[in-house]
Amino acid sequence: MGTFYISIILLCRVAQHLFTKRTSNQIEDLKCFFKYGAFRNILSGLLGLLLILITGAGLSADLPTLLISLFSGLMIAASTGFELVVLKSGTVALSSLFGTAGLLIPCVAGIFLFDKPMSVGQFIGLFLFFVAAYFLISSSSKIYNGFSFKTFLLLLGVMFSNGFTMLAQQMFASYIPNGNVSVFSFLSFSTVGVIMLLASFFIPQSKKNSESSRLTPQLLGFGAILSVAVFIINQLATMAAATVSPVILFTFINGGSTIIGAIVAAAVFKEKLTVKSVVGILLGIISLVVIKAL
Repeated sequence: MGTFYISIILLCRVAQHLFTKRTSNQIEDLKCFFKYGAFRNILSGLLGLLLILITGAGLSADLPTLLISLFSGLMIAASTGFELVVLKSGTVALSSLFGTAGLLIPCVAGIFLFDKPMSVGQFIGLFLFFVAAYFLISSSSKIYNGFSFKTFLLLLGVMFSNGFTMLAQQMFASYIPNGNVSVFSFLSFSTVGVIMLLASFFIPQSKKNSESSRLTPQLLGFGAILSVAVFIINQLATMAAATVSPVILFTFINGGSTIIGAIVAAAVFKEKLTVKSVVGILLGIISLVVIKAL
């Protein structure tokens, strides 16, 4: 089942990369982002509720489940925001690599929370990742003239928010082994969705362009597809975390995502695969394998 979960997650990554890039070109202001985020997260939450009703599991949840779910939902929302903004001035491959590098978070946290210290080999892998990032940043800056230090900070945001999302999945699987994953997903998405919906009412309308905050039918369509894809990824990754070794799970899910991101970028968005970008992607994957395997 673990192999099946990973295969489905990687297929969903294709949709995630494809439609996140398309969405980034249509969200123009903060109000639109919060409305879009509310739509996406509430829809993902409803998918979790549907599974709960189908299985008859019930909505009961203890305090640890509530807290981890809220933490997970906030990090998913943050990851979405950072990724949408960074894709305006950085390549898909670069954003994917930094998102993948988020697995450094559970690695470091594992030293303190799960009694899993980092080895010398893993620190070497960390160094290789920064070398890979250098090559991809260099390649990205030639494709997008808008690449800047701000873009780099946003990429760090992608990395940390995605890493904390993985950490939340690992915490739920480790600390609440008998917990219902559908309840976890429902709480993660719906709570943040409601918060973003309420926040959207307090954000002022753009004075320059009153239409910039409107959710177009195309944007809603992209959001619906991403809601399903992200829900499936979160659901299956959390389920797999209870049965599959983290070494295999996070390396395949995230390393595979980097490869998929590069292929989608080259095939659909015509992001040219330069020598530097290919070297960066390969080094990035090698660094991730070293980090999780040693």
